[in-house]
Amino acid sequence: MLTLKGVDKLSRKLNDMGKLSFSRVTEDNVKQMFTRAKSLTPRDSGELLASCGIEKSMGEGFELVYTARHSAPVEYGHRTAGGKFVPGQYFLKQNIDLQREKYRQDLVDKMKRGE
Repeated sequence: MLTLKGVDKLSRKLNDMGKLSFSRVTEDNVKQMFTRAKSLTPRDSGELLASCGIEKSMGEGFELVYTARHSAPVEYGHRTAGGKFVPGQYFLKQNIDLQREKYRQDLVDKMKRGE
């Protein structure tokens, strides 16, 4: 699940104004992340990339998700059966970091235009 922090106050204000389609901004940004995931997601068998998708969140908006069981161990790291630690590859974190400022700016731009 994708969670972006620090935009809650801004998004609440924009939603209160009734002039912003918060869901649309989120969907557009998640689509950009989905496209970028093709180059950032590690490939071994291809199962991890194949498990990447966009889902409507329980609230308002959309989420970039990886449904493969091994997505979290690949992202954060894991221990092998022999006890060796395999470091995380942080492919999702990289994607979030690349999108964070654009997402914030898209929200600000929508507010300025009064959409």
